[in-house]
Amino acid sequence: MCDDNADCSNTHGSYNCDCHENYQGEGHACTLCSDDSTWVLDGEAVCTCNTGYEGDGDVCEDIHECDTETDTCDENATCTNSVGSYLCACNDAYYGDGEECTYCDPETNFDQMVVECDPDGIDITIPYCAFFNSDITDQSFLAPGDNCTVENTGTNIEMSLPATSECGTTVSTNGTYIVYENSIIGEIREHFGAITRKKYLEIDFSCGFQSEEDVSFDGSLHAMIDHVEIDLGRQEEKFDVMMGVYVDNSFDESVPADYSVIVPDHIYAGMKLQDGEDALILMAEKCWATPTSDPEDDESYVFIDNYCGTEAEADGVFDMVKNGVDKAVNFGIESFEFLGRVEGNIFLHCHVSQYIPILNINWLTSNITCSTWAFIEI
Repeated sequence: MCDDNADCSNTHGSYNCDCHENYQGEGHACTLCSDDSTWVLDGEAVCTCNTGYEGDGDVCEDIHECDTETDTCDENATCTNSVGSYLCACNDAYYGDGEECTYCDPETNFDQMVVECDPDGIDITIPYCAFFNSDITDQSFLAPGDNCTVENTGTNIEMSLPATSECGTTVSTNGTYIVYENSIIGEIREHFGAITRKKYLEIDFSCGFQSEEDVSFDGSLHAMIDHVEIDLGRQEEKFDVMMGVYVDNSFDESVPADYSVIVPDHIYAGMKLQDGEDALILMAEKCWATPTSDPEDDESYVFIDNYCGTEAEADGVFDMVKNGVDKAVNFGIESFEFLGRVEGNIFLHCHVSQYIPILNINWLTSNITCSTWAFIEI
């Protein structure tokens, strides 16, 4: 006979019992266990309290390991109860995972701070004991931010912030590097009997990303006298610039592997800055083609120099679609081949720079004639 909390289904010469949803058992005996217990089969269906709980299975109560001293915390750690478990945290002046705590070396200081930078963000790691030895608490950045974090791992204070102006970070450029600067602010408590005074300590740090870089199209343009076949590829450089060849002057769709163009039809190419501050502007100072993958090949054809096209735009040979306007550079150029190079390979290279406009001045727009405007380096 099936349990009252089971469904009976007929089979040829027999039947099956299946416990209702949320009930556990083999069908002839079905048990509804609480969220704090688990069904086990020991001759009959019974509920057993989960780890961290105690009781008869039907009623289970949280075990307070800290009160019953059944925790595994170090003697120099504080035990904090949680539902079904507990947490161990080393006391002040000690570092570790809570189950093992070590007294802070008084020689530990901020010289051991490690700052790591990349276009995705800035990470700072400082030994917890460096803050303790200076009696610093409540670490933070110059300003709050949704993407700025501070975490005490027990051994280190790990802080992170994006490579933007969030969290009070100042962003500047010296022509060679884009520099991100911020400070770690900690509250220092000085105790004088029954009173306390507060002061603040600023730990300055900065990271710089190179603002100029050479980027090459990771592929070759195979040129013959009647057409050019373009192999799809891309190359990412130190500050994440992607270079590609596109189907048309919308610069939305990359060319397929079997792409070809009839000489002198246009080749459409461009670069795009992948990460970093939204206000960053990408500029191509120089672009050139070589018959080999070596960008320093003695034989080359320069088609952008000093931020402008070397070919006459009025003749339609070259079209500087966008340069120095936002995070992308786009251009079109009539297809060609190198004389005497029967293999017909063409490799594209560009020297690009990333800048930050100041005072919201639109210092380069698409309607400025290259022969008349002067480039101002910030």
